[in-house]
Amino acid sequence: AHIKYFKTIKNIALEKSSLFLSLTKNDTAFYNIDDFYINKIPTDAKKITYSLIKKADYYGKVKITPNGNHNLIINDKIKINLPYKTKSFAYNALAAYSISKYLNIDNLEIINKIENFENLAGRGKVNYYNDYTIIDDSYNSNLDSAKESISNLSQYKTKNRRIAVIGDMLELGEKEILYHKKLGKFIANKQIDAVFGFGTLINHTIETLKSNNINAFAFKNREKLSIKLKKFLSKGDVILFKGSRGMYLEKIINKVFK
Repeated sequence: AHIKYFKTIKNIALEKSSLFLSLTKNDTAFYNIDDFYINKIPTDAKKITYSLIKKADYYGKVKITPNGNHNLIINDKIKINLPYKTKSFAYNALAAYSISKYLNIDNLEIINKIENFENLAGRGKVNYYNDYTIIDDSYNSNLDSAKESISNLSQYKTKNRRIAVIGDMLELGEKEILYHKKLGKFIANKQIDAVFGFGTLINHTIETLKSNNINAFAFKNREKLSIKLKKFLSKGDVILFKGSRGMYLEKIINKVFK
């Protein structure tokens, strides 16, 4: 989704299609048929499909239990308790299951590995510091992944506030200002109590939020943001950190939470 050098998502898809086009009839390709572009890429290889929406070789449905757990049900018979409650994780789990079955890995081993998977630092890892919940999704960001992270935060169960610390989304080319404004409009319609922005482009997001009467602050200095955030926080808050790699938001995490 970083379109700076490709101009459009379609051009990125065309570049990535070479992976499928290079395969022969003796090879195997795994297709996420829910993806608009991937589903249209031709290949000579044997196709194994997976989906969370349509009928496929591996068809998954996410069911939410009364206690809030997310279960991935595959082909109406395999149940996996997902450790992360995001759509992207459900797709990743379904893809991993599909490929693992092709490699003849035992069902119980696949389920156990997925259910006990822990995200890496910066990739949505959840940390706890005293009475704070920290969602570290600081490794990278674009419009789609930022919206996914914000949606996840807005659904996070807490007795206190949901706070987003967001940095510039880089490598978006000529649409960078538009995309940052779109992110602001998206956040404004979610249950987010406060937003701290770090960078230059993120000002467009913060201004959009302010025009929608959302509690939002803009910073160009990492140290000043850290000081303000530390004073602003109260026990029980859930704090999301999301920004492009070049923004180094993990430095703010380390500064505020030691």
